[in-house]
Amino acid sequence: MSKCPDCGTENAEHNEFCTHCGASLSGPHLYSHTHASTSSPGSGSTIAAGGNKQSVELLQRELRDFRRHLLAHTSGLAGALSAILPGLGQIYAGSPGSGIPIMLAWVIGLLVYATWCIRTLTQPRFSWEPSPTLTVGHVLVGLMIVVLWVFNILHAISVSETLQGGK
Repeated sequence: MSKCPDCGTENAEHNEFCTHCGASLSGPHLYSHTHASTSSPGSGSTIAAGGNKQSVELLQRELRDFRRHLLAHTSGLAGALSAILPGLGQIYAGSPGSGIPIMLAWVIGLLVYATWCIRTLTQPRFSWEPSPTLTVGHVLVGLMIVVLWVFNILHAISVSETLQGGK
């Protein structure tokens, strides 16, 4: 059995981390019970003597890594949500002021486009040949929708990174 240097919990020899507090059993430790302290014994709130600067630097490094990791997931989720419904990623990222108008514009735009497509399909034609202006118009509007959809995903990621203080 090995004893956790941070909280004092007994752990199995093969454990790399404490089962109680999650501290590493083999690396540098922020807390220590081996040094004199002013806190109550067993509270786990004493900083090791002489290790203050190293402990703070280690903690800052860990927090930076965690923030980068969290930001990557937050930005990715914002992009994924905007891929599902444009504007939803901006709302998730914390910018409802830009997300709600994007969402409303997208829904209204798709309804107008769908109505246009349905009306052109149901109109009787006097000729057997398709009208090239309608075909080109539908393709151009469809391409514009795809471009705006991709731009919206990138915008959601950018908003998320900006609001989180990232890149």
